[in-house]
Amino acid sequence: FFGPPRAALNAFRAAVERQPQEPRYLRSLAALYGELGQADVAAATLERALALAPDRADWYAELGDLYHAA
Repeated sequence: FFGPPRAALNAFRAAVERQPQEPRYLRSLAALYGELGQADVAAATLERALALAPDRADWYAELGDLYHAA
């Protein structure tokens, strides 16, 4: 991610607010939460993304990693 983590977090949150049905934004937000050490929040956010895009097997693998880290 580029820039300060807080700025990136705010940008991804704003993107999700504007387009809550866009799973890629949710996945990006989840990845950032994971990078910030918030595995439980990251997992919950990624679960929301997967509800919208259940065919993303790679995201299920990421979710497994988050569960393991939590």
